[in-house]
Order: sequence, then structure tokens, then C-alpha cells
Amino acid sequence: MKSEGYMGSTAITGGKYDASRSPAENAKLMRADIKALQKNGQLPKDWKIGVRTSTGSASWRARFTIQLPEGESSTYVPTHAEYMAADSEDRIIGPEHRAGRGIIEAHGGSASSDEWDETARRINQKIQNNEQLTVEEQACVIETPKVRNAKKLCQQVGDQYTYQNNNAMVDYFNTDGYVTVQAVTGIKKPENNE
Repeated sequence: MKSEGYMGSTAITGGKYDASRSPAENAKLMRADIKALQKNGQLPKDWKIGVRTSTGSASWRARFTIQLPEGESSTYVPTHAEYMAADSEDRIIGPEHRAGRGIIEAHGGSASSDEWDETARRINQKIQNNEQLTVEEQACVIETPKVRNAKKLCQQVGDQYTYQNNNAMVDYFNTDGYVTVQAVTGIKKPENNE
């Protein structure tokens, strides 16, 4: 919910915000919301999503960690068709723009759709094989749509429990809760060599 904030700023209050709740209580409610999203299929059921909180001198922080199953990558290079199917704003300023710019720069300023797709196939194979990417290849890599959607949903869950009334123009910060979200790839279980 948005309202008039300090000296013309906009205050944003999450729909489930309650100043009397502790960060630990908020985290418990956030975990329940995540489980509900997994149950109804909006988030993958086999992804482990954790929520941890920490408290600072003036506010608290919720950290969401999305752990993908072993073998599932959080990044990829879109094919030319996937790039073209992306929202036009993403192609101009979003993640797809980064991938497109990287591929075009890798081909000296222009790339045919066949060259694009061959570059995407080669880099995606390296990602699948857990091979080190060159700096040039890393410039073409973006998060998968599935990861981006999961991060967006986690951010929305967290934002429901926070309050922000900040105005950087006059150095005024009044925030109750910050939210960060990260995705990590699955961790292999150590082999038992006994």
C-alpha cells in the first residue's frame, strides 16, 4: 500500500506488515507463504527456499536463499527466438538486453540468428558441464526465467512484511525490514570414501 511519505516521498507498507511482530515471527510467516506458493505450483516444489533474518541497529533484514536441485543451473544464454519472444522492455533494458549485447559483441558487432544460436548452444553446454566460462562468455549469461520468477515471488513475499518511508533527497530513512533474495545452484553431497 502506498501513501504520502516524508516531505513528498512515497511510503510503502506491505499488506501483511505489523510493527508489533518480531523479525523471527515475520520469517515464520514468510516461510508459510513460500510453502503455499510451492503447494499451488507457483514455485517449484523441489527447490529449497530458506528465509533467515538478522537485526541491525535500526532495522531488520530478511534473506531468502533459493537452492536449486543438483544439475539445474540458475543461468543460461537465451536462443535468438527466446530473445525475440522476451518482453520488449527486457530487450531494451532488462536481462535479455545484457545477453543480446554480449552475443553481438562476441561476434564483432552483429550476429545472425544462426551464429547467435550456436553461441548460446556452446555456452549452455559449458554451463551444463560445469565448465569455466571466459569473460566474453559470461557477458552473454543471464538468470533463467524460472529463477527470475522465483526471485520476484520471494521478493514480493518479503515486501509484504516490511515498511519503507525513505526520502534520499533530504537524507531521511525510515525502514522496518529490508529484503534480499539470492539463488544458488545445488550442492553435491560428498561421496563416502570409507
